[in-house]
Amino acid sequence: MHISTATTTETTTSLADPASTTTTTTTTTTTTVTGTLTVANTVTQTVTAVQASSTVYAACSSNNVVNHANGNQGIPQVYYVAGSGNPPTTNEVAISDAVSCCVQCQQLTGCTGYAQYPGAPRCFLFTNGQCDGSQNFGQFFLSNAGYPPDSGYTIGNGQCGQIDNGGSG
Repeated sequence: MHISTATTTETTTSLADPASTTTTTTTTTTTTVTGTLTVANTVTQTVTAVQASSTVYAACSSNNVVNHANGNQGIPQVYYVAGSGNPPTTNEVAISDAVSCCVQCQQLTGCTGYAQYPGAPRCFLFTNGQCDGSQNFGQFFLSNAGYPPDSGYTIGNGQCGQIDNGGSG
């Protein structure tokens, strides 16, 4: 006489974090052969699925980027004042939004700041071989009454420096 029994229990647990779900499946199989031999096999498998999330930089949040200044004027120019430290090296990458441009700067070793021109895939990343987040290294922006807000550059600081307000021109 041959008797075979299979039992499967599945439990799904949703955690407080909606991006993580744990599923536990337990399968128990008991086989009895003519009452003289009993074989029991229990398999427990736990699978945890965690959704990937993107890195968010506080430096790229709306309160840390500038696209207007000095009385709500747009920013048509980012410049370097000679003699104010090492001149920056400008790396241009084809990125058309300010947040992505900022993220590139935060990930670039030695980035002192960035400038992204709206509507164009032009992101400028500045480095100069020095790293001090409290220094501007001669990098400034200029606002202008002829540029409405959001029509000029969006700029922000890097982990290794900052772009300072050079006033209105």
